[in-house]
Amino acid sequence: MWLDPVVEEVRKRRQELMAEYDYDPKKILQAIKKEEEKHADRLVSLNKKPKKAYKRKSTISKSIDSSE
Repeated sequence: MWLDPVVEEVRKRRQELMAEYDYDPKKILQAIKKEEEKHADRLVSLNKKPKKAYKRKSTISKSIDSSE
């Protein structure tokens, strides 16, 4: 079976991080939250609605009417 070196590296790092936080999900989540706070400017919020795009009024009908 072929092993992907990138996948193996990710799995190894995951195990290291889990061991660092004693395999405790609460500790891992706290660490993730701390990292999010440190890099808040890099995060994307999915809760915010995008601004509505500016809708330009058409001037085509005006130019047709004025040419008569």
